[in-house]
Amino acid sequence: MRITQCWTRMTVSAAVLALGIAVLLPGYAAAQEGQAADTTKKEAAMKAMEAAADSARKAAEQVAARAKAAETAPDPAQKVSDSAAAAGAAKAAGETAVDSAKVLEAVGDAAGKSVADTTAKAASEVKPADTKPAEAAARPVEAKPEEPVDPTAPYKNVTFAKGEKPRIVMETSMGNMVIELWPDVAPKHCQSFVYLINKGFYDSLTFHRIVPGFVIQGGDPQGTGMGGPGYMVPGEFSTTLKHEEGMLSMARSQDPNSAGSQFFICLANTPHLDGKYTIFGKVVEGLEVIHKIEKTPAQRERPVTPVHMTKVYMQPKS
Repeated sequence: MRITQCWTRMTVSAAVLALGIAVLLPGYAAAQEGQAADTTKKEAAMKAMEAAADSARKAAEQVAARAKAAETAPDPAQKVSDSAAAAGAAKAAGETAVDSAKVLEAVGDAAGKSVADTTAKAASEVKPADTKPAEAAARPVEAKPEEPVDPTAPYKNVTFAKGEKPRIVMETSMGNMVIELWPDVAPKHCQSFVYLINKGFYDSLTFHRIVPGFVIQGGDPQGTGMGGPGYMVPGEFSTTLKHEEGMLSMARSQDPNSAGSQFFICLANTPHLDGKYTIFGKVVEGLEVIHKIEKTPAQRERPVTPVHMTKVYMQPKS
């Protein structure tokens, strides 16, 4: 009985299986035929996509290398060449990625399209970033002045030839002296000084401070040590020049960029001023005059009898 039941069950199962095969076989065969037809196309498309992705990757690497070379190249012409090459490589990467995307879209492979879209996106992101160095390198290098001047500075139009050392004549109530200016050392201070001289600013002003063995100081329109020209000149401190006898340097407040019209002339070596005040010239004739002024009686550094700069002007070029 048990054997009969088992056999019956096996027979029914076999029948059901046969019926299923008969029903499913035509559809399965059709599907197989469709898959077989698409397999070659898909394989070809996948190979094309892989080749395109590899090409895009290599192009991107070339873009990065070219861009880096463009940034570090010392020669402007080389920068233009490398940047242009980088831009071309980026363009090639983008075109390759787009081509691979088109191939996969034709096949209809969703996963392949996703990969191709990612590749195309990466290439598109690389392209705009790496074409900028080419544009920047193609622009001419703008020459910058060695010593830029504040465009609002009233002395901005005073100019000197390279290496020029103009001289000024300072006539005082105790004698005359000639001072050589050094624009190559402190261009702004020399510009301002000459600007004020040409305006007659210093004519009739006094040496309001006399400190024997140290400095004589003048150039204050108020004569109190508190006045100035109405603007300030930024510091131009030398690391090599020393405050020695006869050196012309500019007075200032605690602010290193607060120089104006007040100057001082060193009566002796004063190393504690080095690098803190702007040296912009030197007395080259009439050194004895500063020592005459030094001997003028003073109270609390103020001369009892005023010592005037009767006239200050530019010495004609010989």
